[in-house]
Amino acid sequence: MTSRASLTAGRAWLARLGEMLSPRADIDTALDAVQQGALHKGWQTSLPQGPPVHAPRSLQFDPFALVAAMGYKDRRISLSYEMLRRISCQLTIVGAILQRRISQVASFSAPYRLTRSLGYEIKHKDPEHQTTRSEKLFIKELERFIGNCGKRDAIRQITSAPWDDFDTFLRKFVRDSLTFDQACIERIPDYAGRPCAFLAVDASTIRVAVTDEDLARGAVAPGGSTLETARRAMQSEAPGPYGRAALLPQPERVDYIQLFQGQIVNHYSRDELAFCIRNPRTDLQVNGYGFSELEQLVLTITSLLWAEEYNRNFFRNGSIPKGILNFRTDSPDPESLEAFKTYWTAQMTGVQNAWRLPMFQSEGLEYINLQLNNRDMEFMQWVEYLMKLTCALYGMDPAEINFDISRGPSTALFETPSEGRVADSKENGLRPLLRFIARMINHHIITPIDDRYHFDFVGLDELSETDKMQIRTQEIGTYKTLDEVRAEADLQPLPDGAGQVVLNPVWLQWQQMRQQAAQQQAQAQQAEPQDPSQPPEPARSASEPDLAQSFPSAEPAPSAPEDPRAGGADDDQQGV
Repeated sequence: MTSRASLTAGRAWLARLGEMLSPRADIDTALDAVQQGALHKGWQTSLPQGPPVHAPRSLQFDPFALVAAMGYKDRRISLSYEMLRRISCQLTIVGAILQRRISQVASFSAPYRLTRSLGYEIKHKDPEHQTTRSEKLFIKELERFIGNCGKRDAIRQITSAPWDDFDTFLRKFVRDSLTFDQACIERIPDYAGRPCAFLAVDASTIRVAVTDEDLARGAVAPGGSTLETARRAMQSEAPGPYGRAALLPQPERVDYIQLFQGQIVNHYSRDELAFCIRNPRTDLQVNGYGFSELEQLVLTITSLLWAEEYNRNFFRNGSIPKGILNFRTDSPDPESLEAFKTYWTAQMTGVQNAWRLPMFQSEGLEYINLQLNNRDMEFMQWVEYLMKLTCALYGMDPAEINFDISRGPSTALFETPSEGRVADSKENGLRPLLRFIARMINHHIITPIDDRYHFDFVGLDELSETDKMQIRTQEIGTYKTLDEVRAEADLQPLPDGAGQVVLNPVWLQWQQMRQQAAQQQAQAQQAEPQDPSQPPEPARSASEPDLAQSFPSAEPAPSAPEDPRAGGADDDQQGV
């Protein structure tokens, strides 16, 4: 009603103003413009204003679970943190995958402006914004901040121990994320609350705290929230089960805690610790923790461990004999048979007494084979199948870890080449990981400092120098001049305008024909006589020769017109 009344009042006011100043047609035009503007504003949307009406009512975890009895919420999985770490270190295929991804991400640890191949870049969020000189200096300062994992002077004031650089930070962060699907960053703030330095924290020691909101939703925590437990421990003279955290400053909010040997040794708020999860879930049983690839590969990893153990035992302590040596006749006497057994055992026994050969005495001599080779059992196909499953879950092609287990000849029609498969695996595995790390750095480090800028990894789609040269050659031969390509390479243009040319034979031939036609037309215009009724020719430059002066005309100059008054006087005299 208010907008309709305002529109009616505006129309009436414009009508009165138009009657005094302008014709009726102008009034109708103005009224139509007002109406169209009001309709346009009516379709526009705006962000929600004001605080929300109420807090979320949905459950975020199981309120009847007993995992919060110790003052924090633990993850409910069959594999502990220690078991996940041992798998990543001892299982060769998983270790190779993790090391490959860690090395790939660590190659982006330098600013892109210095490497021009792989690196990170800090840019303004508005792509149309023209970066000023002062903003460029601030961006370089932010790059140094990221490269040093904080302000160098401030780091020296808080610790004398060696501080991780960005390369070390990325290696620690990625290993924890790929092992536990949980990576943590501690942010050391300055007096204004902005991040002054940051470092990677052992993710296996970080747990989610029980907050007052959790208790309000019915969480089972006999000791109360983690904040209350921390405050009681600080007021008590004995640290008790809270451990070293009793000596920390009194917190105002506790969102995460650090657990070591069953004791809470640190507590953090959301502004002090970044809890980074790649695979979040809505499952109430997980309490906000991630879902590691190793947890999804429990059965596959178990099968791989059995396969490796089978191969290992094949050479170490094989208990099943490969065959039986049977004497079919009674010709060897017992003493000779025992001597032969002793000789065979001394000369033919496997490593660590493996694959001992049983001997029997019966009619004749024969060998009975009891062993099937690995090809008969399709052992290699089974191992390759397990390797493919493991690599697929990590988004990596086996060729990236030097296991090219593709079947049959590789052709362009029926199978992607190895290079294409590696590029696809980077697209499906490396790029999402880089995007996740960049999002965490933006959210927890860059935005609190200045929300006008954002951090990003660049260079993954960077071409090789040979490919760049081929593209430049094609550009010079199609739509770019030589000077334009030289400017992209930070080179000066060629002197005397020699670089204002497209290196294309068709274009060069057309340009020459155009110049010849222009010269012929100019010569034809100079050879024709000047018509007085036509406008004068444009002035020639000093360097252009004057053909009229070089070749004077042979025709006599026209005589001056006679004076009509003189003729009239003679006639009068003759008449007189």
